[in-house]
Amino acid sequence: MSYAQFQEHWEQEADKERLIYDVRPVAELLADVRVKRFGNYYQIWTSIGSRASLAEAGSLLADVLESDVDYLNRYHCAAALISISRTYSDGFRPEQLSADKRYPIHQRICELRQKLKI
Repeated sequence: MSYAQFQEHWEQEADKERLIYDVRPVAELLADVRVKRFGNYYQIWTSIGSRASLAEAGSLLADVLESDVDYLNRYHCAAALISISRTYSDGFRPEQLSADKRYPIHQRICELRQKLKI
């Protein structure tokens, strides 16, 4: 399989996964996150980021960022939290909240929690 074929397959499967998440209630998605059931293509985060409110998901997403969940899930989780909190314009970036070997993520997460009161 070429890289182009792999990428096309990935995008098709991700689109399917996103459709499945988008028809489910946000509360169910958050329940999946609590038990670390994230899916295969990171689309749970995209669905949460586009539909959840800060009140219902903010604290849980920040908890995931502080957990031992793998980097790519934390990265996409961070993107979801930034989306629902509308803090991109405040200088918060997904990599700054997830790439622990490169950024002081614990400090940035604390700053974000304080700003959002979560």
